[in-house]
Amino acid sequence: MGGAVRLPYRNSLLAALSGRWKHRLCLHEWTVHWRWMMDGSDNYDGETHRASYNRTATIRLNASMTCDYARFREVVAHELLHLRISVMVDAVENAGIRPLIGESAWTVFWAQWQRCMEKEVDQLSEILVEVAEWKREDEALLAKDEREARRKGRKR
Repeated sequence: MGGAVRLPYRNSLLAALSGRWKHRLCLHEWTVHWRWMMDGSDNYDGETHRASYNRTATIRLNASMTCDYARFREVVAHELLHLRISVMVDAVENAGIRPLIGESAWTVFWAQWQRCMEKEVDQLSEILVEVAEWKREDEALLAKDEREARRKGRKR
């Protein structure tokens, strides 16, 4: 599937991808609201705002984002991965470190933590999308092999 993902198709595609990735990442308990941001910024594709205490999130996607289908899948998976790892993020935020080290040290620590986590989430989303694609390819090959085996079995 090449070409840019554009409206009106991306809304239905987003709904389908969101459902699939929520299932794959075991996020059934989360309520996710997707929003398109119209600010025209090209600095990011999306951002996630979450409330872990009630398992709700608003994920805002850049409306000016133009990308191919594979990149769009990665963006959806990436933003949902933030919810998957929210337990770790909450544990760090609530560990009681901030008052022990002071506000300026916390600010430096938290910025570094977020940079590291963002990089890992980005790499994991790329890996997961690739693995999902491999699974589809493997299933297609298996189905082809089964059809050929049935066809050969009939010829005998």
